[in-house]
Amino acid sequence: MPGEGKEIKGPLVSVIAVMILAILMIGSCIYAGSRLSGSSSELTAILEKLENDILSSDWESAEKNSRDFEEKWSGTKGFWAALTDHSEIDNIEHTFSRLKKFVQTKDTSLALAEVSVLNKFISHIPDNQRITLENIF
Repeated sequence: MPGEGKEIKGPLVSVIAVMILAILMIGSCIYAGSRLSGSSSELTAILEKLENDILSSDWESAEKNSRDFEEKWSGTKGFWAALTDHSEIDNIEHTFSRLKKFVQTKDTSLALAEVSVLNKFISHIPDNQRITLENIF
């Protein structure tokens, strides 16, 4: 019965192809989530330093940390833009623009408020992109 082997072979190849694609998709999601979490942690660490500088009125260090954040963000936003809603990226960009100006003008209250908002935006994205039942349904 030479024809029997061919009947099983076709569906088996399809099942294997679907399994390989599923594994690749899951692996890609895990990689992207890991990278989002890692870059989010790095950005929030810089924001924490910036917040401490603002609280202690160390404006020179605050401006340095602001530049550090901007440099790290410019290297990160392209990857994030590929994975997230562009309005989220715009929110970060706009908030950071205001924060920079408040640091330059040494406005403690407004700079602290913007650091808090920026921190929330940045920590929210990896949580929002993580694969959970809540995000799927």
